[in-house]
Amino acid sequence: MLSQESIDKLIIFIKNNPAEYVINFFWWEALLEYNKIIYIVTRLSDYVSKFTIWTNGLLLNDENIKFFKDNNFIIYLSIDNITSIKFLNTQLFKQYNDIININFINDPDFLYNSLATYEDIKDLEITNISFLPVLATKKWSKQKLLDL
Repeated sequence: MLSQESIDKLIIFIKNNPAEYVINFFWWEALLEYNKIIYIVTRLSDYVSKFTIWTNGLLLNDENIKFFKDNNFIIYLSIDNITSIKFLNTQLFKQYNDIININFINDPDFLYNSLATYEDIKDLEITNISFLPVLATKKWSKQKLLDL
């Protein structure tokens, strides 16, 4: 994460250089730095047209998701087919489904979980779902893709 000094320099730069800005909060788990996100957003909401955050959803709660809704965020919720979404607050996702996009991350070694996971995702009533195959470390075969 950026240091406080770097964040303050970024804020000054954006305020002094008018443009159409979109700020994306993503790294290992962006919500671990929620206080810094609040700091940035409250100082730049008049200068930034859109904010996004990428998260696994484990740290989303009523307070922070309402903050995101109030500040014109799009939430990219990463769900993989290895772990279960049953650990997530799915009722909260249904309530705010208009600002949530799901990145459904698929691993070719765990395709047997994909269909069950996708059924759980459909139950969230979120209409923006992206199918993202893991490409960096895994090799997809034609048959594995057809198995979906």
